[in-house]
Amino acid sequence: MGDQNMENLLIIYPELLKEGWFLYLNLVWGGLIAGSFCTMLIYRLPLIIERDYNQNPDAKTNHHHENLSLAFPSSHCPECGKGIPVYLNLPLLGYLLARGKCSKCAAKIAWYYPVTEMLCVFSALLAGWLLGASPNLLPLLLLFWALITLSIIDWRSGLLPDQLTLGIIWTGLLFNSLMPSSIPYASLPQAIIGVVAVYVFLSLMNALYYIIRRRIGIGGGDIKLFAGLAAYFGWQGLLPLLFFASISGLMFFILVVLSKVVFIKATISSKESSSSNALLSEQKWGPHIALAAIIYLLLFHLSPDLLGLFVPVNNYR
Repeated sequence: MGDQNMENLLIIYPELLKEGWFLYLNLVWGGLIAGSFCTMLIYRLPLIIERDYNQNPDAKTNHHHENLSLAFPSSHCPECGKGIPVYLNLPLLGYLLARGKCSKCAAKIAWYYPVTEMLCVFSALLAGWLLGASPNLLPLLLLFWALITLSIIDWRSGLLPDQLTLGIIWTGLLFNSLMPSSIPYASLPQAIIGVVAVYVFLSLMNALYYIIRRRIGIGGGDIKLFAGLAAYFGWQGLLPLLFFASISGLMFFILVVLSKVVFIKATISSKESSSSNALLSEQKWGPHIALAAIIYLLLFHLSPDLLGLFVPVNNYR
């Protein structure tokens, strides 16, 4: 009886996904679950990397971090180390029930927990709106959620972990080999050419920048992230992606400069001034690359002719 019900469900479920309301309902709860997983990565992955590579010696001595892994221990407060009850561990709802504080020590829950979960839901709905219930939806969801995770990790710690950036590259190549005629993705040869082109072009630009300025222009993690997008969208997407990321980074730089001027006029404290200087001297490119990917996808679906300004439209499959 149970096997028969399972067979019926497997038959009915794909048909139900064709109904808009059912698709979006699944995307909402799927986005919430993904958001909860992404927050775990955002918190734990940088600590594990810093501990293992000794980039942060304090992580070695903090007893909450000594045995930390992606699977152990279970969800706990970063401040007091106490476990989080199941009902408070529900995505978004748990944050609201706890009123943004730990139920044990009253420490504030970090801002990125609810933000990440909401972004994962919104990105899932956006992907569903763009592609509908199609096999192409899954790789786009995985890309969106990885970009959200990487953006917040980069913003918080300046890291773009290889576990995620290389994962995007291999995921893009895998899907483009399994679904060679899928839109908006590329064919496998186009994807491979794109990945190689990113590594060659950006590495050469980095070397040239270092010769001129004696400093690294773009980090290795940023190059790998660009390569991951090339693995998804092929060489055709490189020029628009570079352009959109550069414009986003430039706009952010201008905003930081303007805010610094305002702070100086208001005779800000030295702490605020040093924070502003840090933003200027250490530009985090992960969020800008992620934003570029979203802009690229929106233009691809809503106004492909605009992409013709960067590459002939007939090169997009």
